[in-house]
Amino acid sequence: MNKGLICPRCKNFLRAGKNKYDCLSCNVSYPTIDDICCFVERDSKGSGFKAEMFEFLFEVEKKHFWHTGRKEIIYQMLN
Repeated sequence: MNKGLICPRCKNFLRAGKNKYDCLSCNVSYPTIDDICCFVERDSKGSGFKAEMFEFLFEVEKKHFWHTGRKEIIYQMLN
């Protein structure tokens, strides 16, 4: 049993298996992707991004203090 990984649902320890981690308490399996345990449920398309959100994010990034400040710092460092 791997004492480092805990089931997000029931908070019990997960057991390492082949290409997955199993929770013996709540009977849930979490797959591994590139040897990393994946706790995120994948949709049927295999992508977590919704295409309609990209335009919204593009507009937010123009004005949001985090993005504008980050861009300014990067520009100053490059100059």
